[in-house]
Amino acid sequence: MLTLAHNLKSEVGSRIKSHLRLRYSHRDDHAPSADSPVEPSRMDVIRHPVLWRYFSEMSDDDKHEFLDGRPDALAKLASEYIQWFYAKIEERVGPLALNAAKTALSKSAKRFLDDPTRDGLMYEDWLAPCSEARCPEIHQEPVFKEAVSAGVVEMQDENRQIWKWKRPWLCEFFAKGVSLNVL
Repeated sequence: MLTLAHNLKSEVGSRIKSHLRLRYSHRDDHAPSADSPVEPSRMDVIRHPVLWRYFSEMSDDDKHEFLDGRPDALAKLASEYIQWFYAKIEERVGPLALNAAKTALSKSAKRFLDDPTRDGLMYEDWLAPCSEARCPEIHQEPVFKEAVSAGVVEMQDENRQIWKWKRPWLCEFFAKGVSLNVL
């Protein structure tokens, strides 16, 4: 991540490098106070290559707001990631009528708003919302596989019946149907 931060060649890159140096020179999980401290949870968010890509494309002001922990900056990043994810589904699975993939993911995510870290059950929390969203049965598994591939969800058992949101903070954005048009 230091190398990536170095490639930013801005005050933001220096801020991230400073945070990482301080964070990893101490045994606890967060950096001690610095001139411009970074919200530690935000560093975990941008470790994903696609999220890093969209973070690096933000304006410097938006990057600073993101690193400060501002919710609107996280929403911008989530929106970019979600748009990328839906484009990935359309490219690999094909366009689905009535935005079925978006509706299915939104319906599924709403089931987790009270606890996005809980286990999801394949039928109750994925297949049923897909059916409600009129996502054709033939596309339900491929859309789920794309969610696994993109790091949105991850399987928890070898029988492929239990899964979790890999990035629980994204669950809220999928539930709300956040998109570039909304921001």
